[in-house]
Amino acid sequence: MLRITTIVTVLTLVIPVLSTPTAGTTYSISPKSYPNLCIAPSNDAEGSSLVVATCDDASSEIAWLYDGLGLSNSAYEMCIDVTGGDDWSGNLAQVWSCYKGNHNQMFVINEEMIEWNGKNMCLDLTDGKGQTGTKIQIWSCGSSNPNQQWIFTETSLIDGCDSTSESATPATAVSTVATLNMTTSSTASFTATPTESALPYCDEQDENASVSATAAVTPSACVVANMSTTVSITKSSTTSAFNAISSNSASSSLGGELFAGATSSSSRVKRPNHKTVSSYSSAASATSGSVTTSLTVSNTNAEATASSTTSGSAAEATASATSTKTNTTATSTSSSDYLQVSGTSVVDSSGKTMTLRGTNLGGWLVMEDWMCGITDESGNSDRFSQTTLESRFGVDQTHALFNTWYDNWLVSSDWDNIAALGFNVVRLPFGYRNLQWANGSWITDSSGNVDFTRLDWAVAQAKSRGIYVVPVFHIWEGQEAEYATISEDSSDGQSQRDAAGKIWEKVATHFLGESTIAAYDAINEPTGSANDNLQQDLYKAIRSVDAERIIVMESISTDPSTYGWTNVIYSMHEYLMMGSDLSYNQQQWQADSGAASDISQWRGYNIPVYIAEFMADGTTLDWMLSQMNNANLWWSGWTYKTVNMGRWGLYNTGSISVDVSSDSYSSIQSTWSNLGALTEQPVASQYKSAANLRKRSVSVGSPRAGATKRFTGGHKGRSRRALVHGGSRF
Repeated sequence: MLRITTIVTVLTLVIPVLSTPTAGTTYSISPKSYPNLCIAPSNDAEGSSLVVATCDDASSEIAWLYDGLGLSNSAYEMCIDVTGGDDWSGNLAQVWSCYKGNHNQMFVINEEMIEWNGKNMCLDLTDGKGQTGTKIQIWSCGSSNPNQQWIFTETSLIDGCDSTSESATPATAVSTVATLNMTTSSTASFTATPTESALPYCDEQDENASVSATAAVTPSACVVANMSTTVSITKSSTTSAFNAISSNSASSSLGGELFAGATSSSSRVKRPNHKTVSSYSSAASATSGSVTTSLTVSNTNAEATASSTTSGSAAEATASATSTKTNTTATSTSSSDYLQVSGTSVVDSSGKTMTLRGTNLGGWLVMEDWMCGITDESGNSDRFSQTTLESRFGVDQTHALFNTWYDNWLVSSDWDNIAALGFNVVRLPFGYRNLQWANGSWITDSSGNVDFTRLDWAVAQAKSRGIYVVPVFHIWEGQEAEYATISEDSSDGQSQRDAAGKIWEKVATHFLGESTIAAYDAINEPTGSANDNLQQDLYKAIRSVDAERIIVMESISTDPSTYGWTNVIYSMHEYLMMGSDLSYNQQQWQADSGAASDISQWRGYNIPVYIAEFMADGTTLDWMLSQMNNANLWWSGWTYKTVNMGRWGLYNTGSISVDVSSDSYSSIQSTWSNLGALTEQPVASQYKSAANLRKRSVSVGSPRAGATKRFTGGHKGRSRRALVHGGSRF
């Protein structure tokens, strides 16, 4: 039985004009000069312009819920947002998915004006035009500016009408099997005449049909599954301006079920005996239509069974197919919502240039003694306090200690700080010990799967605030014994590269389809590798799972086209500008072996550039940030937080100290449970200003040829040696 539901949304005007809007109330918003026009999204897509349209008492598109610090649209559940977060007069307002803590969406109503909170910028009717489709911009607030004066009319939304139903006959399902790939699909068409509701005003409303479709695969071994559902619904008779709706949806099983049910296109490698279901439901004005559900499976040395079903009483059909064993390499299709390289820029799925500016989350999953208040007299290297603790307390107790650190070093309020700074990216260092025990076995959760709890939490926190994440592999197996081995052309080097590749395969599989991940930074500050073997091996490992994710490469000068690489960014770490002499620092930047030269050469490869780590302060920091912004580079400073290390952190904790080689277990646990209050450092305001500046298309330096320095990884991170000798660039 096809369920035909007639739904009416009535927008009722309650109070004609309200001079002091209150939080928790829904309003239509009109230019004071043109009360017949109302603010509305131009359409329901993210990034759509905010425009004025004819006020329609029956439309929820003009209704905005004011929560005291933002305005969300009642029809599309999106918020008014500042494009790019740029605070320059004339920048356009848009609508975007609502994220708590996103400063670009924080607006307060001040009498007749709508002000971007803390920016002295107000919503403004462009050129004061009283025409439908005129866009809303932001402009410096002026109390006498009529283009910034708005009328707020309180409204309420009322749903009416009853549900009725009619039957329909399903079509026959069809399935096909192709060589190597298995595709199964089912199609069902339906027609139905709905019964009108008894409510008087329903006679004038559109009648809606609701249809659902489901695709499923049950593999018997590791396969790559890509599922999609298409729903096409057409009205035979309607009063609506829209005659057809076509929608696409695919499965989303992200972050270990963390985002189960999210509506986004994705695919991922499934473990044996696991079942993934992709479903899509659509309610649209229609009396006839069709549903097609398709499922594609590529498998390696295995057999798999797939089926798809269309349903909804109106149309029920089932199709199935079975593939045969093959010896080909599995392939995957990634989310269309991924960021993608486009020449020297990076764009989102709509083609909008995305310039990411942010910070590193150093010290959280990868402790560094010098910046985390740690002393270790055992002789173990910086960043390997875990080895010292395991030798004293054993693996289990040390694991518990580290969980105490993880729980307290980075908390949700830290993410609020990051969002408030205007950052749109964090670079997230992790190491093999976050996923593996010392013996190389995987750390698993209660279900027996690799435990991604910490990374999942970070991605979820970032996602909720509209912040991208760049995971970077900092600590690899074998690094403690000899830093450079992984780069060497030797059996030990190859063994370490293989182990690192397996880590990346796990990470890439787990986050396949997660668009919050901006890119993967393959390895942090490696020494130069003969024939770029290290970079080539890690590129292949990630690409074996994820064909479309951006990959960041460090310590390399070869044109990526030499290896057939696509969708890559080259990255450097700049630690040659930490002194106070601006003139000297500028010379370092512009030198033949300096940053400007590398930027020029890499852009000659037609790829973007990312300065993923750097530290400076004073006039040098302002100058450096302006150079990166003018060149439209990605950047992330080192680092968000330190223990009492001043300018190295945007925030510092109090002066805590732990000697992992001698302090008692209870003492360490107590200290790491109480890290103290944060103090914002002066450099934070400089970063904040740079993160929110309008982007300009100005190149850094003059184009020049020349050899790119092969970065040697001399300081192996921001070690004490780097602090003594003034740092270096990677």
